[in-house]
Amino acid sequence: MNKINICISCDDAYATYAGVVIVSALLSSNIDEYFDFYILEHGLSAENKQKLRELEKIKPCSIKIVNVRRFFYKNQY
Repeated sequence: MNKINICISCDDAYATYAGVVIVSALLSSNIDEYFDFYILEHGLSAENKQKLRELEKIKPCSIKIVNVRRFFYKNQY
């Protein structure tokens, strides 16, 4: 199995496009390729997070959503 890591950064304005990237990668990949998607987000709604996670149903993969707010605003929270 060939593991491929893909990192995407998005907020609600880019969530649809992030989904397109994921779907495109999954549908155009070989059967022996497994993807780990890391979505770095700041301002992604719960609804969009759920929609992105549902893309795991297309093909076995991992979609991890990481809130990066704490890394940029350490002293404010």
